[in-house]
Amino acid sequence: MKTRLSQKFVCLSVVLSFVVGCASGPYPYFDSAMNDHNKAPDSLGIPKEFTRKNDRKNREDVVDPQIFSDKKDDTLVSIERQSVADYLFLRAELDSADGGGGGSIETLKSALQIDMDSTTLMQKLSVEYYRKGQIQDAIYWVDKALQKDPQKKDLLLLYGSLEMARKEYSKAETAYLKLTKLYPDEPDAYLYLGAVASEKSDFVKARKYFTKVIDLGTYDLKHLPYYYRARTAFDSGDKKLIKSAKKDLENCFEIKSDFLEAIQLYATFVEKSHGKQAVIDFFIQYQKQHGPVAKLAEILSQYYIEKDQYDKAYDQLEYLEANSDDVVQVKLKMALILIDKKSYLKAADKLEELNKLVPESDKVKFYLSAVYEELKQFDKATQFYLQIQPASNHYEDARIRAAFLQKLSARVDQAIETMNMAIKNKKSSVQVYLMLGQLYEDSEKYVMALDTLKKADFQFPKNSQVNYVLGTLYDKQNDKKSMLKHMQLAVDYDAKNHQAMNYMAYSLSEMGTSLDDAESWALKAHDLQKDDPFIIDTVGWVYFKKGQYEKAAEYLEKAHEISPEVGIISEHLGDVYIKLKKDDKARSAYLRAKKEEKDTSRLKMLDSKITSIVNPDQLRSPAAVSGPASYP
Repeated sequence: MKTRLSQKFVCLSVVLSFVVGCASGPYPYFDSAMNDHNKAPDSLGIPKEFTRKNDRKNREDVVDPQIFSDKKDDTLVSIERQSVADYLFLRAELDSADGGGGGSIETLKSALQIDMDSTTLMQKLSVEYYRKGQIQDAIYWVDKALQKDPQKKDLLLLYGSLEMARKEYSKAETAYLKLTKLYPDEPDAYLYLGAVASEKSDFVKARKYFTKVIDLGTYDLKHLPYYYRARTAFDSGDKKLIKSAKKDLENCFEIKSDFLEAIQLYATFVEKSHGKQAVIDFFIQYQKQHGPVAKLAEILSQYYIEKDQYDKAYDQLEYLEANSDDVVQVKLKMALILIDKKSYLKAADKLEELNKLVPESDKVKFYLSAVYEELKQFDKATQFYLQIQPASNHYEDARIRAAFLQKLSARVDQAIETMNMAIKNKKSSVQVYLMLGQLYEDSEKYVMALDTLKKADFQFPKNSQVNYVLGTLYDKQNDKKSMLKHMQLAVDYDAKNHQAMNYMAYSLSEMGTSLDDAESWALKAHDLQKDDPFIIDTVGWVYFKKGQYEKAAEYLEKAHEISPEVGIISEHLGDVYIKLKKDDKARSAYLRAKKEEKDTSRLKMLDSKITSIVNPDQLRSPAAVSGPASYP
């Protein structure tokens, strides 16, 4: 059974696209800086039990400034104002989470009307403007907050990130340097200063800042400064620094073995130093040392498939099956490997799992049907083939396979119905008509078969195969003229249609009227298919008809050598041996033909020929008893 694995999933260059550009891509620090400072501050007293559902009940509430009446106690008014401000902040958070950036901004502005000195609200407002891409407005609000609290760490970090976003590196650097003076042990400040220096291509200074983060040892994600320092080494292009980067990346792996960016960077180093194959070797070694990593497992599974190392590929896919987001594709590849290994029962189990995961997938059903067909479970195979819908690319193939299996199961009428349903599909190809015609022919419904092929000839004019089959059907009705006409058309439409040439050659030899034409067609077919035993048999039989028995024997012996199990070839050889007076060889050939023959009438004819060897007067003309070896 041929699977899509024979086409190969990927080539090495595609696999290694994983490493391309990782040394020149943008630094990832800035988005993380925004994310770090985009949380509701602890200073707001938001009750944990407050949910979106409860909030939506009150979304239509209007904050009325008049509720803060001067007649109330000052302490009570303060509590109520803070409570409303907290509520509005939470509502803005929910609007933001729902994607309603504009609504959250308006809500935050309402909250600021109540608490005009809240740097927390201003900070949140700045972030929301940044999300909308309005950097200038974001800068305005964070700057306003800094005027009220110029030493607040979160505000300085946010301000620096915003200036970085608009490539104002000097302003960002000023903010981060101020942070280092106010908070000398704050790792974030040095991390972002390293990013600024990297963007300014001052890699020596950048490495100094990343080293400071490492030395402090207080940054939560301890692997990152090692990675960043390695990145600056690669970006610098300095060979000495690049060598030192290798140690940084190894430290990174020890801390976080599944950090993909670091693996990519190391792979780039390996590829530049030793070539693409060395990258694969690195991935293999990395997994041995640190255990599986999903992305590496994906790459290596494809690489092993490319190399036909299916057991190793399957090991990688088993890991991915439990750790990949795309489990459907993983399971499908596993099933295809099992099919290639002819482990059909296991393949069926895997595909059944897939069919439950993606019941709408016609591809899965098609493979599942094919596997059950290999297992000789024809009813199951047919069931899944017939579930494939007309819109699917697999529909036509599935219908043809289903009809074939129904025919094998002696359900020809069902097979005919299956193909008639396929023909109703406007996109039906010529193969559907050919299959239906064959089914009618097998049922000896020659008129319906002929009608189907005439429709095919109308739908697909100048089709060589259609004309070939039409020729065979006219021959069944003993219409030799129409047979020869369509066989000639089959060759006219396809100069390499050796089947039509062979059929004409044998038919002409049997008709006995154009033996030279028969020889010409037979030799043309033989030139196209030199090892086809049926064509070789036809060449021999034409020479037999022309009385060239030695030449006939040469071809017929070769045909028998290739396919000794074909009874008609053995019979033809026996007929030649009779002419050459090699009675013992003739008798052996007829006995071999008889062993392979199941048709009662032909068995009787062979018995007659065997008897004729003892009594030559009873020998009948071979042409009267031998049929065409090439008959479809």
